[in-house]
Amino acid sequence: MRAAVLVDPAPILDGRGKTYFARSLPEVAADHDGSWRRRFAARLFRPTDSVRSDETVAGMSAAPLTTAVAGWQAIVDFDAAAVLPHVHVPVLVISAGEPEAGLAERITDITLGRTVGAGHFVQLEVPDQVNAMIERFLTLLQDR
Repeated sequence: MRAAVLVDPAPILDGRGKTYFARSLPEVAADHDGSWRRRFAARLFRPTDSVRSDETVAGMSAAPLTTAVAGWQAIVDFDAAAVLPHVHVPVLVISAGEPEAGLAERITDITLGRTVGAGHFVQLEVPDQVNAMIERFLTLLQDR
């Protein structure tokens, strides 16, 4: 692998975020009708997000429960402190807000990109910004 791109990733190092996912895992596991996941997903959008918010919320709440639980568990179990020292490729992290604290200190070759005017699902709401950042990142890699 020559590089990695993370688009508004789930909590990687953030203890508070990881704790939230761990504590809410039983609720996700019991969410047979998707109502808990629907409420969770809806909170990830800003009021101005409108491109595919309804479709995204519906999709997240309709995903098979085993898939939802496995994804949630993967976020809880991922040990970034053990993995990040072994990342030796350029990494682009694109986020809607401030990048997660500690990433820049743990990834030696990191580029941080921040979108404007979108919530968590930046690839849906502002794909022009996301695609431009990825294209620029890849262009710079070719020049190395």
